[in-house]
Amino acid sequence: MRSRLRYNPLLESEALTQEMLVSWAGYYPCIGDCLIHIPNGGYRNAREAKRLKRQGVKAGVSDLFLAKP
Repeated sequence: MRSRLRYNPLLESEALTQEMLVSWAGYYPCIGDCLIHIPNGGYRNAREAKRLKRQGVKAGVSDLFLAKP
């Protein structure tokens, strides 16, 4: 069976950039302790997608959130 998912270098680059940012933020507790990841992306089957939608997952939401006033 052939996979419908294809390698996307742009998404891989985004993931690496995000990992570097989170790593950098870890050096500054006032930032790192308040920086959270929101896992909205990725492949999900229809049942899981419906369940997550009922829980409030929305398209276009940022991957990272800095909970600082």
